[in-house]
Amino acid sequence: MLMLILWFFFAKVSIHETSEDVQLSQDGTFLVVFHEEGMKRIQPGMEALIRIFTIGDQPPLSIEGVVFDTDINSSTVEIITMDESFYEMPAMDNISAQADVEVERVTPFHLVQRYTGQLAGSEQPSENPPAALPARNP
Repeated sequence: MLMLILWFFFAKVSIHETSEDVQLSQDGTFLVVFHEEGMKRIQPGMEALIRIFTIGDQPPLSIEGVVFDTDINSSTVEIITMDESFYEMPAMDNISAQADVEVERVTPFHLVQRYTGQLAGSEQPSENPPAALPARNP
């Protein structure tokens, strides 16, 4: 029981913004469109993970990256990959992919506090932007 209590107050969990609107640009960067609320939370330098889905029963190809630039007007995020082996792969047209950007790390206790504050209708001042379940594009 003690371990559960310690986890609840001290463990960190990642909160992600997710999009399936992913395009590979000619220069090898990924252009990802996020919803408006997600764009408010995404900043250059944040860690990202691109999953490219392949045909058949193969597991998705996971590529680590970092947010390089954001464009609030078009809701587009540019992600560069940190994996040099990705550039050695053959060209991919019409890829099916998903992008996850880690926007914050909080304790489970903090998430519960935030959620109960939203249920009560009160806004809790926070150093971090409000968290939600991973976002999905409509």
